Amino acid sequence: MHIASPPARSPGLLVAVGLLAALLVACQADTDVHRFTQTWEEPLEETSCQQWADDMTGSQRYAASAEFLLDSRGDQSGFPSDGQFAYFLSRMDVACADAGVALVSDTASRTFAEFETRLTSNE
Repeated sequence: MHIASPPARSPGLLVAVGLLAALLVACQADTDVHRFTQTWEEPLEETSCQQWADDMTGSQRYAASAEFLLDSRGDQSGFPSDGQFAYFLSRMDVACADAGVALVSDTASRTFAEFETRLTSNE
């Protein structure tokens, strides 16, 4: 009776799998950093809601809403959750849809007041 030995494992395959795993981890970390990186070239304080709705990409609006949310919160309550960021962004999108030439910074202040009221009523 002959017992077959297990197939030999290629060290190259193990290295490739390890490199792939490291690359996936690095890409995730890179994504987390880049989702908060603002690429909008104009100062947010001078950006209108019309520009928000018509000219900014989704990534630019996400980064801007995160900046507004973090600035408005100051250092209270730690870092907002992904759900809080998404909710604030959706409220900014709705508020800017009809605001035209109003500044996004003013709209963000009003939106944050509503956002804060929602958070305290859910506690």
